[in-house]
Amino acid sequence: GRIVCPYHAWTYSLDGKLTHTPWRLSSDDFHPDDFGLYDVSVGEWGGNVFVNLSRSPALTLDQRLAEIPSLFGNWHLESAVSGFKYEKEVNCNWKIFWENFTECYHCPGIHPELCQVVPRYGNGVVRSSDHPDWDEQTGPDLEAEPRLGDGMVTWSDDGQTDLPFFPYLSSYEKRVGQTFGTLMPSCFFAAHVDFVRLGYITPLEPERTRVVIECLFPSETIESGFDISSATRFIERLTNQDLRVCELNQRGLRSHRHMQGVLVPQEYYTYQFQQWVRSRLL
Repeated sequence: GRIVCPYHAWTYSLDGKLTHTPWRLSSDDFHPDDFGLYDVSVGEWGGNVFVNLSRSPALTLDQRLAEIPSLFGNWHLESAVSGFKYEKEVNCNWKIFWENFTECYHCPGIHPELCQVVPRYGNGVVRSSDHPDWDEQTGPDLEAEPRLGDGMVTWSDDGQTDLPFFPYLSSYEKRVGQTFGTLMPSCFFAAHVDFVRLGYITPLEPERTRVVIECLFPSETIESGFDISSATRFIERLTNQDLRVCELNQRGLRSHRHMQGVLVPQEYYTYQFQQWVRSRLL
């Protein structure tokens, strides 16, 4: 029922008020009301708690989430169950992680298994319309086009699953096979028919970042003891592939000769991210 600082044992009530300061010599200019815990902004969505260290952020949580609640509404994340959690401290700046996340130009050389499941990634592009052979007049509707290979339903080594599907998915969500959302700069969501991957990104130092990947499943999957290793093995391998090249990228950026790089045409999401960072530095 209280919060105690391990340094000098200052003690706070659960609403953040300073209630006790053991061993402190008395002084007339000390007022406990001036030294309560800091107020922060807290919100909840989809079973997650979001914290903004600003007492009065420029945008509310609902404004920051934007279309994400509607995009992932049929997965009912608040009732999903965590079945896998992977955490690693990576020797790279947090922006390097996000730059890697925003493009698939690296996918053919780094993610051979993923490229088997999502063929367009094997061409180094995120969208089929990025491919030079794309015919805008005869090509399929991008919004309705399956993202996965023929006959594949989810992200696993063979694109198959023996796990229960999330029960409320639309035919569109099943057909496209993957749904992504990002909440810069701290988390992303990647939903499939049988599991949802959450990523939490925390900067620790200029060249060190904590990355946490968690996989959520329908409660039936965990409670009934289904074998989730096909999904989690795939995600752990994919994560390690990404984190390895992020660290290599950071090492390259330390070169005394390196001044700047170049973005190729399919790295438009990377450009958008860099502009997002730039807008917050001005």
